[in-house]
Amino acid sequence: MAGEYTIHYYADQSALRSPTTSGSVQFVFNWNDGTARQATANLTLIATSSASSYIQGAIPIYAGVGTAVTYFSNLTACPGPGKYDVHVSAEQTQ
Repeated sequence: MAGEYTIHYYADQSALRSPTTSGSVQFVFNWNDGTARQATANLTLIATSSASSYIQGAIPIYAGVGTAVTYFSNLTACPGPGKYDVHVSAEQTQ
């Protein structure tokens, strides 16, 4: 349904980095406002060896009829595995 929405997001590092190097995860949200495709700038979670990193926020958007709000993530290469949790919801505001 077309209208105003707020995208709420929260992402956190869910495992310690090993070895103790840093990396990052970038998130980008996409939607169409009925005229053109829109996208956020990169939202970056910096992964560290302490597992204390998180980002959160709210993004107001206007979505056109039949528009899916999507996101993708990109884990920046660094030694060892990276794990994170992400929670996203969209709330219609008008």
